[in-house]
Amino acid sequence: EEALISFPMETFIPLLVNLLGNPGCGDETTGQVMLLACRCLYNVVDILPPTARIIVGHGGLSVLCANLLNIEYIDVAELTVSTIELISEDQKVQVLKAGGLHAILTFLDFFQISVQRQAANAA
Repeated sequence: EEALISFPMETFIPLLVNLLGNPGCGDETTGQVMLLACRCLYNVVDILPPTARIIVGHGGLSVLCANLLNIEYIDVAELTVSTIELISEDQKVQVLKAGGLHAILTFLDFFQISVQRQAANAA
């Protein structure tokens, strides 16, 4: 946590959001890139909750919601639900404005029960 305080989040987070939204050319590494970018966003928000504002400010919520509405990789979708849940703890109104509630509830029955609980917490 102490090491991340001096880390340039204003530079790092937009790159992660861009990778999550535009992961590559559609080959077998696309899913891995998306998963790693989403994991990084999740871990950053989990360790430093104020970074949720940076994600929101750089359009990260719309990218996360788009990934939920167009599920390509189930691992990415499950982690996206968890990430939106963390962001919603600090940025409730922005999650609603970005369509987070709709995105989470659209495929709710598709996820495992543990992910459904996270979705309910985020809602």
